[in-house]
Amino acid sequence: MWLRGVSALALILAVSAWAEAQSAQVMGSVRDDSGTSLPGVTVEIRSSSRAPQLAVTDDQGRFQFGGLSAGSFQLTFTLINFATVRREIVVRSDVPVQADVVLHFAVNADITVTAKRTFTNLADVEHPEENLVGIAQAASQGAIVPRQLEQRPLMRDGEVLETIPGVIVTQHSGEGKANQYFLRGFNLDHGTDFATTVGGIPVNMPTHAHGQGYSDLNFLIPELVAGVQFSKGPYYADQGNFATAGSSNINYATALDRSIARVEGGGEGYARLLLAASPKMGSGHLLGAIELAHNDGPWDRPDDYRKLNGVLRYSQGDVINGWAITAMAYHGQWNSTDQVPHRALSSGLVGRYGTLDPTDGGTTYRYSGSVDWQRGSGRTLTKITAYGLAYDLDLFSNFTYALDDPTHGDQIEQADHRFVTGARLTHRRLGRWGGHDWQNTIGVQVRNDDITDVALYHTQARVRLDTLGQAAVLETSGGLFAQNEIEWTPWLRTLAGLRVDASRFRVDDALDAANSGTTTASLVSPKGGITLGPWKATEFYVNGGTGFHSNDSRGTTITGDANGSPVDRVTPLVRVRGAEFVIRTVAIKHLQSTLTLWTLHLDS
Repeated sequence: MWLRGVSALALILAVSAWAEAQSAQVMGSVRDDSGTSLPGVTVEIRSSSRAPQLAVTDDQGRFQFGGLSAGSFQLTFTLINFATVRREIVVRSDVPVQADVVLHFAVNADITVTAKRTFTNLADVEHPEENLVGIAQAASQGAIVPRQLEQRPLMRDGEVLETIPGVIVTQHSGEGKANQYFLRGFNLDHGTDFATTVGGIPVNMPTHAHGQGYSDLNFLIPELVAGVQFSKGPYYADQGNFATAGSSNINYATALDRSIARVEGGGEGYARLLLAASPKMGSGHLLGAIELAHNDGPWDRPDDYRKLNGVLRYSQGDVINGWAITAMAYHGQWNSTDQVPHRALSSGLVGRYGTLDPTDGGTTYRYSGSVDWQRGSGRTLTKITAYGLAYDLDLFSNFTYALDDPTHGDQIEQADHRFVTGARLTHRRLGRWGGHDWQNTIGVQVRNDDITDVALYHTQARVRLDTLGQAAVLETSGGLFAQNEIEWTPWLRTLAGLRVDASRFRVDDALDAANSGTTTASLVSPKGGITLGPWKATEFYVNGGTGFHSNDSRGTTITGDANGSPVDRVTPLVRVRGAEFVIRTVAIKHLQSTLTLWTLHLDS
């Protein structure tokens, strides 16, 4: 009796061992570009012969499937803010399959806590055919990685944006002044149709004393940049004012790979000192950086550009759950050798590097504070950014020298003093509907520019003689947006978005009460796109949409000019229409190529 029991137990164990041997396993781990484990990743395994199974990675980024029979399977990895990865595997009954993958950030990801290795150039991915899906909503979207910035010299900080294909950045009046930007055949002036944010804070200044959308990036510290997300065209619902020809989001790192102590010197009075470190403090990191710089340039009247710049940031968390508090401070002053008439050069009155008004130049400061907070799971993410900004500019220029006033000259001062507050809330959710993967994004943005003084003065050697224009402006704007992305088949994805914007302009003109008043305006902007592929690591995109840029608040209430002549008011929110067809391929290893046919039309 006892022997029969032992025999039965042995038989059961043998059968179990045989069954286990015939039941294969698939296991692996999921990490991001920096090598950090990713918990909460949804992993789906499916084949033609059985219903799909789901697993979620644990705190170490690990997953496992058991009880699989031999055959071909497809693994799909999805996580909010990351591009979807699909991998084909072959399972044998007696050999466990190890499937380790790296997820790459989507170029439109909302990121609060980030390292210098956050983004990866798609051309550098080992298996680009696995990583195309969801990396971008159009081929004109992309991300610039720190390695690209480190490999090219920068004459000025704004040239960080020249890493974006097609963008040209130049300077035409003193190193402390905002750069001049060019993209897609447009002279974007100082940023009118190119929206830029740094650390989640908008850079463009509406109703600015020098130019609408003025975008001064001289406070940027390139060594802290963890990535530049960019896009071209008005196709994305989360982008509002000025994002017409293009936009960029410059991310600062919260932790550095190593501390930085950099001393630079060169000809023409160039000198720079940068100190930066990110020590561990409590359960987070404290990032601190200070920059001192000076530059004279080749001019007979030296630029004497002096910059004092600093960043202080404390952060905790990971790519899904985290928060950060950031303070930035910048002060700059400079002289400016402006344009010179040809006849002055040909007559020998001044040399090539000379000036007719050596007192041109300017001073500016920008002090800001911001808070970022985000919470999520593998399939949802909520992010809130709030900021405050104090800004001042006094810019002295002389375009006509002594044409209007032979006695005192024609120098002008453009003055701008303001305090900006704003916030942005976005919520993203991944899901499935009718067997199709989808992602919905909703959000709201608000911004208030309290411009206590926007003025134009007639000056001589930076001394005010007359007030040519002076006003106080309160410009308030808000936007609601919603966007849906659906993957209908492995080779067909759609994008549909809608944005609603409203603005209120209140102007108090100090010289002419008739030009004061309040104006409101609103605009609805639909957007959409279709993505076909990938086939052999190649995708096709068709995108279209409408956007806008705002006009100067003073133009929305004006009735007459300085001479009393009637003046037509401007359109408060100017409609923009754009469309493009693009082919993108990474079929050749380590080479990404795009071919784009686009159109962009502005009403004003």
